[in-house]
Amino acid sequence: MKNYSLSLIHKYIEENKEGLISAVIGMYEDWSPTAEEVWDKEGYHIDEEYGCIKTEEDNKLRVAGICGSGWATPQLVLHYENKPKKIFDIYEDDGGEIIKPFNDPASKMFVDMIDNMFFGKTGFHKRDDDDD
Repeated sequence: MKNYSLSLIHKYIEENKEGLISAVIGMYEDWSPTAEEVWDKEGYHIDEEYGCIKTEEDNKLRVAGICGSGWATPQLVLHYENKPKKIFDIYEDDGGEIIKPFNDPASKMFVDMIDNMFFGKTGFHKRDDDDD
């Protein structure tokens, strides 16, 4: 099972913060219904309002209601003001914590297409903006 790793997500956001405008996490193979913004210039959004919560009972990060997947890959997408976005596979499993840059050009085009279709070209909408 590939689970979201809050410690890795936090580490990579902090290490790549210069020029960062938004950080989104979701499952690559099922991006549209699972992706949520976890950070923007105002800070982290780990709370129920944004769909990202750290549960008390099992201490796991849940995004869009799930903490991981047996078949899909958790990803972190970092959106920047003046440079290309960075995409990472980022999760923990039985073998420990995994992070690796996502470099498949065709898949990056897919992520761009989904971002543009659902969230606009400049970044990711928060869930409370969906009513507009």
